This record gives sequence, structure tokens and C-alpha cells, in this order.
Amino acid sequence: MENGRKAFAHGHLLTGRDAAHKRLCDMIKERKLPVNLKNRVIYYVGPVDAVRSEVVGPAGPTTATRMDKFTSMILKETGLLAMIGKAERGQDAILAIKENRSAYLMGSVVLLI
Repeated sequence: MENGRKAFAHGHLLTGRDAAHKRLCDMIKERKLPVNLKNRVIYYVGPVDAVRSEVVGPAGPTTATRMDKFTSMILKETGLLAMIGKAERGQDAILAIKENRSAYLMGSVVLLI
């Protein structure tokens, strides 16, 4: 896929942020990954302050650079298809994405239904 191209996807998304990525890497090292991530998509998401008195608060994209140090191992060892988040990625993460033929989807035009 070329930079700037539109991408359409459907199905289930996995969610996680830096703590989840650290745990994934620890499990990969121990060969005890409990889920198959091949061809799956992870949405870098975190909680957002609740609105008024809502019991369940909203969630929103989190900055992807926090996951950069885990990206190479996760992509190489799992076959993850893509990641969704906000902000640019570091050079090491960009290289890992290219080498593993993965994708990083960024921007304000991600509609999750």
C-alpha cells in the first residue's frame, strides 16, 4: 500500500496501548501468546474523561510513538496486519512496518462503527 492511499476494512479490532504492547512482547519472548494476531488490526486507544455523569466513558486514539519500541518485535513475530493511532511514527517503527508489509493508519478520517 502506498502512503496516502485510502484503506477500507471491516471486522473486529483489537485495542491496546503501551502497557498492553509491553505485555505482548513479554509473552512473545516466553512463547506464550494467548491470541493469534495474524492479519489482525490493533487500534491504539485509551480512556477519555467521562462526559457528565456517564457510567461508561468514551475512548479515543492514543499517540502511536509510545508503541514504537515494541513495533518491530510484534510485527515480526505475529503477522499483525495494521495499527491505527494518532501522530507520526519514528524511523525504526516505519522501517519495521515496511519490512513486515504492515500498515499504520493515521488521521482524523477513521470511522469506527
